[in-house]
Amino acid sequence: MIHLIGVNHAIQHNGFKRRINKDKADEIRDEFKNYILKTIKEEKISYVAEESNPEVLKLLEATSTMAELAAKALKIPYKYVEPETKTRIALEIPAENYEHFSDNEKEKIYRIREKYWFEQIQDVIGSNILFICGPAHIDSFAELLQQKQWQVSILVDYWGKKYVPT
Repeated sequence: MIHLIGVNHAIQHNGFKRRINKDKADEIRDEFKNYILKTIKEEKISYVAEESNPEVLKLLEATSTMAELAAKALKIPYKYVEPETKTRIALEIPAENYEHFSDNEKEKIYRIREKYWFEQIQDVIGSNILFICGPAHIDSFAELLQQKQWQVSILVDYWGKKYVPT
């Protein structure tokens, strides 16, 4: 079984405090980490994977993600699955931020990335996996996993939406 949690990326890590309430960022991130810890215990998670990588953390001046901290605290195997620059180039994924791309272009890029994520966790088929990603990927990644005959549970489609400044 793979359990999905969509999260506001600003909450996902312990770096820059943009696109999140700066005064409450640490408190919100701790709340998310505690949610992950609780979920790992309740769902008997044996593996945690996440849409992130060391390059992203460095760019955001972060040392870790909340999922990584939770997994380490509970001694659960953890893996970054977002492709780094060299792999992005090989997959023909633009290195720059593609928020200005058309919806069709973004969807195409998202599907390439999601396929890559799936390839990164194939070796743990049969594990009870917790997977953290952005909310834009929840439905399409769940669909891909189901097409591959994986059981999927969407725990939260957008954790932290209430904390996103409007």
